[in-house]
Formats: sequence, C-alpha cells, structure tokens
Amino acid sequence: MKTRILHILDSLDMGGIEVFLMQIYRNIDLNSFQFDFLIFKQNGCFLDEVKKLGGKIFICNKKNYLEQIIYISSIIKEGNYQIAHCHNCSRRGLIKELIGAKLGNNCKVIS
Repeated sequence: MKTRILHILDSLDMGGIEVFLMQIYRNIDLNSFQFDFLIFKQNGCFLDEVKKLGGKIFICNKKNYLEQIIYISSIIKEGNYQIAHCHNCSRRGLIKELIGAKLGNNCKVIS
C-alpha cells in the first residue's frame, strides 16, 4: 500500500521548496509513496512533470478563508491522505492548512 502525501503550497513554480520537493519526488520509490500537490496559484513550471510522475494537482481558487479550509479538508478526506505537508510560511496560511488537514481525516501534519 502506498503512503499518500499531500503537499500544500502556494504554487509549483520555480522556488526553493518547489525545487527541493521535485528533487525528492524524482528519486523516491514511486511504488511506496504517492506525492500529490494542493496549490493556490495555477502557474508553475513543474505542473507537467508532476503529472508525468503520476502526481495529482489540486488548485484551490477559493478566495474566502473558510472556503479554503473546507476545500483542503475535502481533498484530504477524498484522497485518504495519511500525511499533509504544509509549506506555508505565513501564520494565517499555516493555520488554514493545519485546520483543513485535521478536519480532513485527522491525518498526520508536517508544517
């Protein structure tokens, strides 16, 4: 059984955490781990590569804070993720992601 991990970050554009995550994704055992991504901006240079590696990309275009929390929790619940890794540096963004993850299915959260 694969460990399903949802990475939550602003985008999949060229940035430090994005490059780091892609280096890991390119080299992990894809039979043991599934990386999926929930992003808030549709742009990104890694979108096609994530899909090629078998990952899913969810784009949250909700503007309302509460709607974003509900969206995050629904993705986690539907995807049955064991781990949600939140990569947001702002307090407000991190709180939103943590609450959404815990409401989803009480998965383990890394922040």
